[in-house]
Amino acid sequence: MKWVLFIAFAAVAVPVAAVLCALGGRYRAGLLALLVVTPFFGDLVNINVLSVESYRGPDRGFEISLTDLLALGMAFGLLARPNRIRRIPPGTVLCLLLFAVAVAGVLFAPQRLFAAFTLFKALRLYLLLFVVFETVRQGIDLAWTYRAWAGMGCISALLVLKQKYLEGIYRIHLLFDHSNTVPLFLNLVMPIVLLWALAGPGPRPAIDSWLGTVGALGMVGAVTMTYSRAGLVLAGAAVGAVLVVAVLKRPSVRSFAGVAAISVLGVIGLSLVADSLLYRFLNAPKASGEARNEFNQAAQAMAEDHLLGVGINQYPRVLSDDGRYRKFIGVMANEKEAGVVHHIYWLTAAELGFVGLALFLLLLLRFWAIAFGLMWSPVPTDALTGFGAFFGFGLIHAHGFLEWALRISPVAYFFAIVCGLVGGLGARRRFRISDVTRAVRWLVGARWFFELFRRRGTSR
Repeated sequence: MKWVLFIAFAAVAVPVAAVLCALGGRYRAGLLALLVVTPFFGDLVNINVLSVESYRGPDRGFEISLTDLLALGMAFGLLARPNRIRRIPPGTVLCLLLFAVAVAGVLFAPQRLFAAFTLFKALRLYLLLFVVFETVRQGIDLAWTYRAWAGMGCISALLVLKQKYLEGIYRIHLLFDHSNTVPLFLNLVMPIVLLWALAGPGPRPAIDSWLGTVGALGMVGAVTMTYSRAGLVLAGAAVGAVLVVAVLKRPSVRSFAGVAAISVLGVIGLSLVADSLLYRFLNAPKASGEARNEFNQAAQAMAEDHLLGVGINQYPRVLSDDGRYRKFIGVMANEKEAGVVHHIYWLTAAELGFVGLALFLLLLLRFWAIAFGLMWSPVPTDALTGFGAFFGFGLIHAHGFLEWALRISPVAYFFAIVCGLVGGLGARRRFRISDVTRAVRWLVGARWFFELFRRRGTSR
């Protein structure tokens, strides 16, 4: 039945999305707002053409999701007017090189079918990057995108209440398979939503500020209720940074009131869950940390032994079957099927070699640099998006030292969406030397002095 419904929906959704996207304007804004929240629904809205559910790697089948269908339809709509497509997404060359390394590694992979699962997903991710980039670059109202993310945060809060207090789940997982996915997913866009709510340009409906604030707090609450120590610390640091930027970017009654309200609610919320959080921090099982170290050592050995790694999506298979690397596993030695190393960088090095790791890091830094450049844009919304994306990228990159969830489809999709968003905004305008001076003024903390000096000079 799920197959029938999915095929029927695809037959309607793809052409409708194509037509609406070709019409442009507000139709594209609505489609993008829908597209950016579809990864949140995870396995509820996808199917696997061929699935190997017993495998413990990041990808277990040829997956097709609602995100893919909407992206495909929008791509057809964009290509209907090819004269407007003048640029390729940033990072395209790095994506091609990384894909080439992954394809080359398949030649030596012990399970080429598993590698094909991830290669198929890589193509879908680039399609998504292209669609979001080109849609934003051609110009749309992004307010609906931020409202969609804020609404997603509100749904997260409701799911927290349901799972935590009605179902009695200790570590909530929202609509994902595991609670560890939640922090990486929500922390990526939480700073963008909160900055839009507190310091977004006005005048605009007050409901936007309320929706954004409640949505962002819902995301923080969901991260807290996963009891992920790294996720909570990183989310708290991001909220603190966002509050500072909101006041500096838009010193107004709205921003000061928002900062005060969030600070008070944060103190109250932490006091309510302080006992559980303290217990989680002080009584985390030592075996968990030891197992992480063992998996890291095995991944390092694979990277050192293979120029292009053991093959994409092969780490659990190799660790399970190859005695050279199985010997590193002690804590979980009784498990027949090995899991994935909880370290996205060692996982990449193990499967793609140090060459692949270098390309992967360059790709991450490429979009992080674009977000940094947007921070100094004279367009208020673009600057706020740049600050939020810069913080969000920082959180997910830092969390990568403890998790591999960036390889999970919902998180990978979400990351591609944010990359396309900042890439599209960055492509709207050219770099100016004033961007550097504006950045320096902010970084040295002398913004107000420069503004005062400029105004005095003008008055004279």
